[in-house]
Amino acid sequence: AVVMLLNIYLANYIPRKGAKTGHVQDVGSGTVLPKKFAIPCLLLAVLFVFTGDGAIWAFLERIGAAAGSRSLGGSLVSASLIGGVFGSLAGGILGIRWGYVLPMIVSIAVSILSVLMFATFKQPWVLILAAVINGFGWNFGIAYRMGLIAELDVTGRYTVLVPSMQTLGNTIGPASAGLLIDMGGFNY
Repeated sequence: AVVMLLNIYLANYIPRKGAKTGHVQDVGSGTVLPKKFAIPCLLLAVLFVFTGDGAIWAFLERIGAAAGSRSLGGSLVSASLIGGVFGSLAGGILGIRWGYVLPMIVSIAVSILSVLMFATFKQPWVLILAAVINGFGWNFGIAYRMGLIAELDVTGRYTVLVPSMQTLGNTIGPASAGLLIDMGGFNY
């Protein structure tokens, strides 16, 4: 949840719409933000989102087991993937009608909601719904982060770093979550 909140802060430095000039309009204050700062902020956002959501995704089976069902873990993974399909499709259908930042903020809010649901409830149907919501938010937001990076990156040098940020986040997230679980337990 902390990583996701950090993304909301970083959203203030992400341009509302891409531009092919050397500067882009800042969302928060109307000031001009050089692209050389916007693209690294977006790459960090990808890293942070994949760190947080990767931590959750890696432990979905354990969440199901902690709720008292071994088979629920597999259902949570499947539900998350189904939510991811619909999140990606929603991003494709919506396009950039709402710009880039609002959908990214919505995806973060949806991800936070799913974390609260995982932390608060043990009922299988609520956990499955939380997994769908988490997968939706994760894949809905990444479409916009990747799209904006591609639009701002006229050279293509930074766009190709997106998979590296995703992989690094998916490495850091589960490892960090595992350490936290070892230190504090996996309690529901």
